[in-house]
Amino acid sequence: MVIYPIQGMQNLYGVSNFRYQKALKKQASMLYLIGHKSIPLKKEIISEKCNCCESINSVTVTVFQKYVFFFWIPFLPAGKTGISECAICKQVLQEKAMPENVKSAYQQLKATTRIPIWMFSGAVLFILLYAYLKYQEK
Repeated sequence: MVIYPIQGMQNLYGVSNFRYQKALKKQASMLYLIGHKSIPLKKEIISEKCNCCESINSVTVTVFQKYVFFFWIPFLPAGKTGISECAICKQVLQEKAMPENVKSAYQQLKATTRIPIWMFSGAVLFILLYAYLKYQEK
């Protein structure tokens, strides 16, 4: 996900203006030709207890794949992250804040998740373009 420098902007009176920030984010997002995003790869309901509401079989673990893009074409994968979310109390925890029982289930799901081949499409296009230009030089 691209982080914009305007997230902490405030108006003259020290109060943040949500509509102004949203409009600036929309404008700024058109300027980025290089950046990073993440997509969900795999989602699974685990049989662990929620830390907050103590309910069983309500925690969903999701694995996300981060990738670098260039002109909105995925160039290279940049690592996997994940979250856990309780369906009842809606508590969302990132990987660092997960309890040990949920984290072990997340690690198992992460180990079985593969990187999609299309994540390398930008790198393949770059290599093909480079080979074509070298071939044209001769």
